[in-house]
Amino acid sequence: MSIISKSIKAVAIGAIMVTGLSFSAIAQELKFFTIGTGGTAYTYYPVGGVIANAISKPPGSRECGEGGSCGVDGLIASAVSSRGSVDNVNAIISGLRDSGFAQSDVAYWAYTGTGTMEGKEPATDLRTIAALFEEHIHLVALKDSGINSVADLKGKRVSLDEPGSGTYVDAGLILAANGLGVDDVTAEALKGGAASEALRNGKIDAFLW
Repeated sequence: MSIISKSIKAVAIGAIMVTGLSFSAIAQELKFFTIGTGGTAYTYYPVGGVIANAISKPPGSRECGEGGSCGVDGLIASAVSSRGSVDNVNAIISGLRDSGFAQSDVAYWAYTGTGTMEGKEPATDLRTIAALFEEHIHLVALKDSGINSVADLKGKRVSLDEPGSGTYVDAGLILAANGLGVDDVTAEALKGGAASEALRNGKIDAFLW
């Protein structure tokens, strides 16, 4: 998973002027920076919050040191919940978000106009800020479900995550690589916590996460 932005200049987007409530009324520039993450129950959201807190330093913050902020002067960053990688890439391209988390495959397809982004104009102004960590996709089923491979999902109730997420994109590719399509399963669009609860309650047979 990487964090990406439309350009390195994105950190300066949204600057406004405010005035302090003192008699001297000194105007100070504020810069706002949004980070598209994922569902609140997933990894992206809390990681985005940690990064936002680390780089923020609004007026009046204590200087860097014990208990102080080491962020960028005048910067207020915020982590925004989203559906995931595809949603974040589209939001960055449209200008709705300044940056966001995306699986490397989704970011590459958007940049080149290939894969699941084939037919769309390549987003050649996308830039990677940092590669954060490797991700692995998991197929989860109950021990006694009889599901021992992807092929066993045919005819089953399977959560593929929400459209707009990287998991949903990869789920389709994984099914196709095993001779199946989305139409070969009863697809649900549940996030991780809701999917695991549905699995325990017998409402679905498996989920991809």
